[in-house]
Amino acid sequence: SLALFSASLFAMHPLMTEAVTWISGAIHSQYSFFLMLALLFYVFSKSRKLYLLSFLSFLLALFSSEKAMVFPAILLVFYLAFERGSRSWKKLLPYLAIGSAWFFVYLFAIPQRLNALETQYYGTRSLANPLLQIPIAIGNYLQLIFWPRGLTLYHSEMSFSLGQYLGYLVIFLSLFGLILWGFK
Repeated sequence: SLALFSASLFAMHPLMTEAVTWISGAIHSQYSFFLMLALLFYVFSKSRKLYLLSFLSFLLALFSSEKAMVFPAILLVFYLAFERGSRSWKKLLPYLAIGSAWFFVYLFAIPQRLNALETQYYGTRSLANPLLQIPIAIGNYLQLIFWPRGLTLYHSEMSFSLGQYLGYLVIFLSLFGLILWGFK
């Protein structure tokens, strides 16, 4: 019943419609579909055919969006949680190889992307650490899940005081602690 409630919440929640109704955000739904399909095929890959379908779905997700590079990490967590001790770790190697190669291709494209942002959109380079933005993003999404007020296509130009940031950091660390506690 908990799984049904969670699936229903995320299927019907107004926050989840953003990627679907935002036409430029269609790639988010597309790569998410292919990633979930790849995970489903991987979990049930008792045959070589399903394993190859999983790998093909992963490639389609990568071609949809570079964000699909996280899939090898998802598989690694799945392996550590459910398959530890088995010899199935070798099944992870092709995913890790392709995901790493994709990562390095995009890593070396960062200077070109920064140059394009500066020349085409008059953006400025920033030294903002994305890891510092994670508590803000997760805290903001949790807030929107429980109180979906102020939904918008654009989540930019948000400013936070130090107190708000520390509040989001406490929420993030609490959530992370609950996840670790639940894992153990």
